Order: sequence, then C-alpha cells, then structure tokens
Amino acid sequence: MDKIVEAAFGIQSALFSLLMLVVLGFWLLVLSGRLGVDALDGDSGAPGRSSQGGRIGGFLAGFGLGGVPATVALSLLVTLAWAVSVVGAALLDASGADVGRRLEPAVFLALFALIVGWLGTRLALLPLRAAFERDQPMSRRELLGQVCVTCTARVDRYFGQAAVTARNGSDVLIQVRQGGDEPLVAGSSALIFDYDSDGKFFWIAPYDPDLDRRGRRPR
Repeated sequence: MDKIVEAAFGIQSALFSLLMLVVLGFWLLVLSGRLGVDALDGDSGAPGRSSQGGRIGGFLAGFGLGGVPATVALSLLVTLAWAVSVVGAALLDASGADVGRRLEPAVFLALFALIVGWLGTRLALLPLRAAFERDQPMSRRELLGQVCVTCTARVDRYFGQAAVTARNGSDVLIQVRQGGDEPLVAGSSALIFDYDSDGKFFWIAPYDPDLDRRGRRPR
C-alpha cells in the first residue's frame, strides 16, 4: 500500500495525480449542486442537458470520445490514465529499475497511460452513449409546434412555466410567456410557437385539442 501511495505522488504519475484531484473537486461541486454535469458543453440549444456541445465536446468527438457530456469523457480518461500511471510507477519501482527522478521514464509512462486510458474510455463509453442518447432532451427548434401544459398558477407576459413531453416520454419543464390579455391558468394546454433568446423563454398561445382533432389549426 505504501508503494502505491508513493507511486501516486512520484514524478512518474505526478501529472495525472494532479488532474485526478481536479476531477474529484469537480464532481464534489456537481454533488453539491454548484456545477452541472454539462459544465464544459456550453449552450447546445436545448432546454436540458447537452451530450456533445461546445468546442471541447467537438474536440473529444474527434478522438471517439463524443456522445456523452465532455466532463464524463474527461473524467473517465483521467481516472483510467491515472490508474495506469500509478500501477506502472509502482511496478517500475518494484522491478528495481534505476529510474529515480529521470524525466524519460516519466514521459514514456505518461504517454502509455494516456493511450491505455483513451482506449479504455472509448470502450467504457459504448454503453454510456446509448443511455445519454435516450436521455437527450429535445432541442429548442424541436419544441416549436409542440403542445405543452402550464404548471404555474398563471402564465402571462412576465411569468410562467409549462411541461412538455420529450422524446423519451419524460416531462421537460420550460419557461414560457404568453401575450394574450387573459393569463393562462395551471393545467391549460398551449401551443409553443416561438423562442425568445434574450429572455430564454418560449412564447405560447392557448390551444384547444378539440380543434386539432377536427383538423383545424389553432389560431
């Protein structure tokens, strides 16, 4: 055990040990609610989570690590590379090889750990992609034309929330506004027809399901 701890803080695995501390700190912030899992994905144009957004997500996708939030892919990569580097450093020390504080073995071990970590991450992401794909929220453009149900006591020009059913059958809560003189009440059906990028909310209009069943479009 002492050899493992010594190897974790040795020169051969110092880089990945530092990155591992960053990963642990990030997930502690996620658990505390201060950061989201999609913190590195930027604004993907969806009212919920993004699984492959922003420059970092695009960069990772180029190496076969896309399809999940960038933080998940990077965390797996760092964790696997760190484990390989620590085990490798411990084996080098146990073999009696005179690596000491020489830089060359540390560089070769870091490259080997990175390659193994990358391959392991690609394999680990295969089942995760399907899970994140099923949970991928609808984009804002896909929400336009959908029918939602208001959730707040009133929906007017200044306040309101509504629920819309996503592709996976779950309800997505969105911020909504409506321009009519009479505010909508909780439980009202409404049609989503526009998105305000400045206010980050959707414009909705009253909707009568009976009109749609008779083949008439709502006004």
